[in-house]
Amino acid sequence: ARIVSLQTTNIVGSGIVPRFEETSLRGLWERWEDECDSQGMLDIYGMQEAAVRAWWESGESFIRLRPRRIEDGLSVPLQLELLESDMVPLIDTINPDNKNKIIQGVEFNGIGKRVAYWFHRVHPNDGLIGAVSSASLATLVRIEAENVVHLFEQLRPGQVRGFPPLATVLQRIQQLSDMDENLLEKQKQSALFTAFFIGPSPETAGTN
Repeated sequence: ARIVSLQTTNIVGSGIVPRFEETSLRGLWERWEDECDSQGMLDIYGMQEAAVRAWWESGESFIRLRPRRIEDGLSVPLQLELLESDMVPLIDTINPDNKNKIIQGVEFNGIGKRVAYWFHRVHPNDGLIGAVSSASLATLVRIEAENVVHLFEQLRPGQVRGFPPLATVLQRIQQLSDMDENLLEKQKQSALFTAFFIGPSPETAGTN
């Protein structure tokens, strides 16, 4: 947790703030930054932090662009929906409508371009839907790629999904944790041992 917090702070800091030459654009941004979250929980800087934190924990995060109607009364008719990696299932199949390949939940067209992402309608761990079969898309919704920001670090050519940065050291961290627990248990067991000196009683000392 400490590593994730430090890395998130190093990347985002107090928030990545754009600079505008026009005062009107700056004022528009300042009004929208408090309205940007579709769930109404975070401002734009809180969403930056949450997105980077999810990336470090899971290897990726998704931001869905949610266009709004003018009558919704927002400063800018656009909101952002932050989604964690579990919302895109790791399925490999074919889109029956256009024959595009779906690899790890990401749809590619005939020339290998990302054209869509397949999302759960609700979080798969909410208990509202069953397990998703690779042969069925009935419980998923298709979102055009132009409306999705996929935050992950591409480490190799052709990489489709993110890889958690901490995955390579998790085993080492677990071994260090096990060693600490074993040393603590050793000290606790050592404290239970008491030495006794057995010798003649004072009344019989010096007698045969």
